[in-house]
Amino acid sequence: RRGTRSTPQRENERNITHSLVAQALVRNRIMREVHSLRTNASLHAFTGNDASHIADRMGRLLYTVAYATNVHGLHRTPEANILRGTANALSDIAASPAALQTQRAATLAGLSAIDRLMPSLHEFSLAAGALELDQILMTRSFTTDDVTLALQGRAAA
Repeated sequence: RRGTRSTPQRENERNITHSLVAQALVRNRIMREVHSLRTNASLHAFTGNDASHIADRMGRLLYTVAYATNVHGLHRTPEANILRGTANALSDIAASPAALQTQRAATLAGLSAIDRLMPSLHEFSLAAGALELDQILMTRSFTTDDVTLALQGRAAA
């Protein structure tokens, strides 16, 4: 507003790191987007026949969760191994849409592993994974190797 001076307190209110309300709103938005992606991936994995859509939605969710899984030190869990297997299954589906029916069980196992991991993952770790995926997608398609690298904590080249 005109005629009002900016004070350190007002600056802090605008800065998300100092505002608990802003942090809660950002977390809520992140989780809404992750849950929307998860719901979309789940619906298509259970009943869908569009292999490219399933590979895309599940791949996005898989990478985001794999990245956060590594951030939280959960990369050596059985769930992380299932994520690796699901990435391989999605690669098969993307390469050959006819593989959708034979790989559906692996896709569903990946969704179950994601559901078990989600309570242990912080919203900001998921957001970091989504941002990292966006960076990858600006230059190229992502692959099974990217999921493996995310689980190992190494940046995708």
